[in-house]
Amino acid sequence: MSSSNTRYPESSTITIRAETDEPTRMLGEVVQVKVYFINQKPEAFKTPFLDLGYEVLNSEGEVIYSIGATYGFPKESPFTLPAQSETLFSQTLKWPQLSFTNQNSTQITNNVTPGTYTIRVVVLAPFQATIETSVAIEG
Repeated sequence: MSSSNTRYPESSTITIRAETDEPTRMLGEVVQVKVYFINQKPEAFKTPFLDLGYEVLNSEGEVIYSIGATYGFPKESPFTLPAQSETLFSQTLKWPQLSFTNQNSTQITNNVTPGTYTIRVVVLAPFQATIETSVAIEG
């Protein structure tokens, strides 16, 4: 598995870690990314929502794919990180090896070519953290 450490944490007590299901994938195979939340606080962290997304960068550092969502949790069952813990997020992020480009105000979807791609996971709220991991795509 490909793994990485939080590179740009805005909160020193809540950080994230991400890993791909495999360090190498064949063209056309879906890349799955697991996200772990690390709570370094001595008390539990609870929130009713998370703003979370990811973007894929090619070898030139250009963003070729991005997606984000707000995950809401019931009031009686908020998203909870136990004190001093590492918790796997319940949603696995999936990249279908597509890239988006804009031509004449129209978004074009393309399949990617072999190479190494960076996957950047971003949490925007209720705290901010960014992590990067990579995957090699082989033909």
